[in-house]
Amino acid sequence: FLALSACATTSQGPTKALPPEFIDAVMDAAFAETIAEECRAYRYDTRREEKVLTNYAVRLAAAGYTERDLRVASARMERDPALQRKAIRMILDRDIDVSSESSWCAAGKREKARGTNMGKYLLRG
Repeated sequence: FLALSACATTSQGPTKALPPEFIDAVMDAAFAETIAEECRAYRYDTRREEKVLTNYAVRLAAAGYTERDLRVASARMERDPALQRKAIRMILDRDIDVSSESSWCAAGKREKARGTNMGKYLLRG
């Protein structure tokens, strides 16, 4: 979110909700980062993250999102029960045993094989 806020200005009005496609992109990146943290076979592609988030920052700023919008939305995302449920659903849908490195590695392998946005963040360790 820091990259996003760097491209915006400050506002005093009500904050805007972030577009669902942006939230999905953030969740994919965060999940891929977790896979890389839990599976030594993968590294997280921080260059890709910077490129993707910078692209979103430009698009959100052009759509009128302000630094305040992004800051408030970021804080809301961390506490949002719907996003917490979505994260749990992402784990369950991928049949991940969170205590098993091999389970995380298998999930990463599937994401890479499918060419998902999530998989694009994973680099071979």
